[in-house]
Amino acid sequence: MLYAIFAFFGGAENALPTVMNWLYYGTIAGVGLGTVALAIVWVFQRDMVYPAAFPAHSRERVPLPSQFGMPHFDDIRLETPDKVVIRGYLIKQATDEETKRAPT
Repeated sequence: MLYAIFAFFGGAENALPTVMNWLYYGTIAGVGLGTVALAIVWVFQRDMVYPAAFPAHSRERVPLPSQFGMPHFDDIRLETPDKVVIRGYLIKQATDEETKRAPT
């Protein structure tokens, strides 16, 4: 097998520089591709961790808890000092007795 490789490159004395070139340029290419991949991950890391647009229109069309069998809830709206409105739902039990028995 080794003889076939050396013969392909024209002998043992010609094979070593060719193999060294492959290793050198392969390393350069690997480091370059790795750097590009890390740069892409760094630029898009927030979108990968917090996919705000998944599923589509999930910020505009938020289903009510009553659509999931939770009829007892309060719609909470908070406005921050920079005028951003944060919406949320306070989901409650039907009675105070159920609230006391419910695990937290």
